[in-house]
Amino acid sequence: MRHRHRPMGWVRALAALTLAGGWTAIARNPAAAQTNNTTMLGGAGGSSATISCNADEVLVGIKGRAGFYVDRIGGICTHIDGTGRWIGNRRDTGQRGGSNSSAPTFTRRCESGYAVAGIRGRAGMFVDRLQIICYRLSTGGMIAGGTSRTLSAVGGTGGVSKGPYYCQDNVPARGLRVRYGSYVDATGLGCSRPIVGFGWIATIHTGNTNEPVTTRLGSAEDAISGHSIGQIVNRADVKVRADNMACQSCHTGSSTPGGFNAATVSRSAFCGLVPRFANANKPPILKTLFSNWRNRGCVD
Repeated sequence: MRHRHRPMGWVRALAALTLAGGWTAIARNPAAAQTNNTTMLGGAGGSSATISCNADEVLVGIKGRAGFYVDRIGGICTHIDGTGRWIGNRRDTGQRGGSNSSAPTFTRRCESGYAVAGIRGRAGMFVDRLQIICYRLSTGGMIAGGTSRTLSAVGGTGGVSKGPYYCQDNVPARGLRVRYGSYVDATGLGCSRPIVGFGWIATIHTGNTNEPVTTRLGSAEDAISGHSIGQIVNRADVKVRADNMACQSCHTGSSTPGGFNAATVSRSAFCGLVPRFANANKPPILKTLFSNWRNRGCVD
């Protein structure tokens, strides 16, 4: 099922407003605290738990078991780059709920480039039926709006219709809030802006690292901030080194330091060179940034 998202400007209103003609809007207020929770869908029983993606991930799906009720539930998380694209592999969280192994398993996952930002379903004492609503991601890990995708339901047909409940302030879901026992008593979304990691294409900035990347090294004409790993390595016009030289000025082939051509080296090839770089006489901040990038899978 698809709905259209109409931006609301900078006015904070309801978390979501369903307009005539099937338009759905998520409130936007960039000055507001970008952490919020949706309304819980379900009953008041069971034990409380939070199922969270990591700080640099977004929630892109759910999986678990469901029959007449939703028996158990967990999340599917992914890293994204600075433009909202999925990068790396998807990761399953732990699950909460009952232990009925005879209930059918389910997996519901947004399409690539989207994240969960809403839920709807049916519920009474327990969650009878659940659907997730996916929105396209944009720069900085925010929700872009546009067309939403409501994925097919899991669970039964009992209970009372609930929702839709949306994340506020154009931030995506980054986890699930759950009450559970033998079944999932209730669930809702935990929403906040992720820390968007830098990469070969995604630029480094103060929002994705604690390193002092706005301070120039020595006589460098460029700060590290605003450039990606690939730009620093490949481009002749990016000069972040203290001697104000581009990386390719020194690394021009197999006979030069590091044994590679910086102008043409690929992401995967440079990924393999990072340990050697980290052990060389290089600026500590670049060693830290390049090693962090490699530890995250040399992402785009």
